[in-house]
Amino acid sequence: MLHVLYIGGVGRSGSTLLSRLLDAGDDAVALGELMRLRPEQDLCSCGEIATACPVWGSAWSDDPAACDLHPLAQAVNRKVLAPWVATGSTRLRDLSGRSGDAARYREALRQVLARTASVVGDRWLVDKSMSPYHLAVLAELPEVDLRVAHLVRDPRGFAHSVGRSAEETRGQPSFQAGPSWAGRHWLARHLLTEAVVRTRHLRSARVRYEDLARDPEEEITALRARLGLAPEPGFAEEDGAVQLDPPHLINANRMRFEQGSIQIRTDDAWQRRGPRPDHRALEVVTAPLAHRYGYRTLRA
Repeated sequence: MLHVLYIGGVGRSGSTLLSRLLDAGDDAVALGELMRLRPEQDLCSCGEIATACPVWGSAWSDDPAACDLHPLAQAVNRKVLAPWVATGSTRLRDLSGRSGDAARYREALRQVLARTASVVGDRWLVDKSMSPYHLAVLAELPEVDLRVAHLVRDPRGFAHSVGRSAEETRGQPSFQAGPSWAGRHWLARHLLTEAVVRTRHLRSARVRYEDLARDPEEEITALRARLGLAPEPGFAEEDGAVQLDPPHLINANRMRFEQGSIQIRTDDAWQRRGPRPDHRALEVVTAPLAHRYGYRTLRA
């Protein structure tokens, strides 16, 4: 049996942070975003290309083409699984199996997971692909014991993050979008993630980014309990910092390179900036679901 702990939701919500905190446990290993895996091109957080990484090289280097998930994922997202997930219908249970694109993607994903497990052993593989389509394919693999950590963030914080310029992100490449697009994207991703969890009867637990950043140890302990994972010894230090071992993450933000004692701080720049008139459309679109997630200051 392959054990996968999937982080679902929408990007720019702290998925790298959550991956690193789960990786601190002896029974879990953070992989990064498997959906975007290109072993001969991706840089591991250890500084090596994935095929030369001392951990992943032995899993993916002998046949990197068989582990090249990214182009297959693009085809599946575009042609097959988006309409399947959007319907939320169990009548379409086997649609991915009848599609050539989805079947190839499913088989490649199975190989990647099996190869990875052969290296790290009987541990939880933490996949932060954050795509409801990828989650739907994982749910079709009978040999996978799948648990879902549904990560949410205040939609105004998400909108601020996707709207930041390259200058504000220290020169890092940054996709920019306006509040209207951000609101629709935030809503769709979370609703689709919930639809897959509901129709596939997956064990799932929700965690809020703001709570995770405020008290990482408490939130990880609670998340593990809700997902049925074994408790782990505390990793927080007396000053509130967390001790993180060197990781081997593929396709994650720059936090994947940090190690040692790290002080976690909430990214609340959007609150310090104050109310923005152009966020009105975002609040109208996201308020009902945001209220359900505990963000009570949005207009109904």
